Amino acid sequence: MKNLMLFSLALINILCYSQSKLELKVHGVQINVTNIENAIDFYSGIIGFEIVQKSNEFVELRNDGIALYLNKTNKKREVKYKIESQTILVLHVNNLDKSINQLTEKGVIFIEGKNENGVGYSAKFKDPFGNVLSILEQSKFPVPVFKEPKIYNVGYYLPNMDEAKEFYCEKLNFTVRSNVYLPAALPLNQQDSIFAFMLHYRKVQPTMLTPDDTQTLIVFETKSLKRTTTHIKRNEIDIIKKAVKSSFKTKQLFIKDPFGCLSIIVEN
Repeated sequence: MKNLMLFSLALINILCYSQSKLELKVHGVQINVTNIENAIDFYSGIIGFEIVQKSNEFVELRNDGIALYLNKTNKKREVKYKIESQTILVLHVNNLDKSINQLTEKGVIFIEGKNENGVGYSAKFKDPFGNVLSILEQSKFPVPVFKEPKIYNVGYYLPNMDEAKEFYCEKLNFTVRSNVYLPAALPLNQQDSIFAFMLHYRKVQPTMLTPDDTQTLIVFETKSLKRTTTHIKRNEIDIIKKAVKSSFKTKQLFIKDPFGCLSIIVEN
């Protein structure tokens, strides 16, 4: 009888743990812009993404992988590159020098030239709304020629890697994919071992963003926003209380990391 009771208690603990364990996945990336038509001209006309669907305030662009959205907002608040924490989208290119020349000819202004990183070389530019993007050639680990444009990854630029790891791994339950790029960068996995996003160490200050500001945001998905909200509150993660008009046809919430970077969680 005693053994049966112990077994029952253990089973209850396992069930409770499985129900409460947070499992977020990267759904996509949302870029806030102040003018949808100008954003389409840039991201479709210049960068080359195809439009899947559009409205006056929301555009979905085609990408082979995670989703990419343009979302209209009314407040342009340019996040200062190299000064503030921020989220940056990285696009994969076959030839970095060629891509820099082509984009420059189309009027794109680069704020940082060709730089070496852990997998190859990259350069950074701004969209018309002040959002910083990066293009990267994976020259150190060559891949077959692919169709552009294509998202390579997305990541946070943060001033404290240990604190970032504690937040995203211990509180949001992402796992470390590899330590090989430390101390400069740390790739994280989802619970299903699929790559999620990057943490990048930078000497920056915490940012002060609201959901209405122009910015790049990672969109996470969860099966139950109710259970996720309970987990987030239990872990004392900042939830943005302000009611924000959503372009997603589902429940959602905004969270803030210790450095001011915002992310969206949607129910799927």
